[in-house]
Amino acid sequence: MTRSHQHGRQRARPWVGAALLGATALPVRAHAADCITAVSLSPADGAGEAAVFEARYGHCEGAAAFRVVQLWIGDEVDPQAERLNLGYEAGVIAFEGAGSCAPGDPVTLVGEHGSLDCAATTVSDEGDERVVAWALGFDVASFAGSHGVFFDAKGGTGDPEPRLGWTQMGSFLVEASAADTSGAASGSSEGSSGSDGGESSGSSSGGSAALDDGGLPGGTPHALPAGSGCGCGAQPHVAAPAWLLLLGLCRRNRARTRPSRARG
Repeated sequence: MTRSHQHGRQRARPWVGAALLGATALPVRAHAADCITAVSLSPADGAGEAAVFEARYGHCEGAAAFRVVQLWIGDEVDPQAERLNLGYEAGVIAFEGAGSCAPGDPVTLVGEHGSLDCAATTVSDEGDERVVAWALGFDVASFAGSHGVFFDAKGGTGDPEPRLGWTQMGSFLVEASAADTSGAASGSSEGSSGSDGGESSGSSSGGSAALDDGGLPGGTPHALPAGSGCGCGAQPHVAAPAWLLLLGLCRRNRARTRPSRARG
């Protein structure tokens, strides 16, 4: 082998070594970057004044490797932005500005723009995934509008510590619940229609029934004089009592004449 060939091989070795080093290093870096993943959010596009956000966080080393998982609801992830910022770490849920509790505790943490129902909030590990159901209510007066829903998570082996980084998973429109507003409107309209309908229906059908019952058998229903205030309907029956009166007078006259003829 000539010296030039040897020189070429010597120059090639560092390049090959760098390529191999890069080939082995890239998967390690990708593995570190992808080790923690934002799996899913439900609802991913919701609306109302309360919701249970089921957040799934994945870890390549298993769910137990998580140190903390977080949820942020706001227009952007910024310390100056209005938000709800929550985290679960070492068995405790921390709600920024509202305190902390354990999942299942019979308490509600109330913050500036919303609340967390600790009793309805659950945490569970399913293989490589940590699943947190955040039971949140919103202050519609101070936090109305559409906001982003973001995940972050940290934990696992490595230096620096593996981290997901804030990742938007969906959005939520904070507004008064349609069920409440429609229910109130429906209840109001039903109540008014029921009241009006019931009264008008009752007075109408009641009046109709009174008219039908007040007429002579086989005759046509008649109405009471306006303002009479009487349900007996006596005035329209004047003709009948007069006829009976005449019949009675005739019978009385006949009874008087019979004895006189017998005496004659």
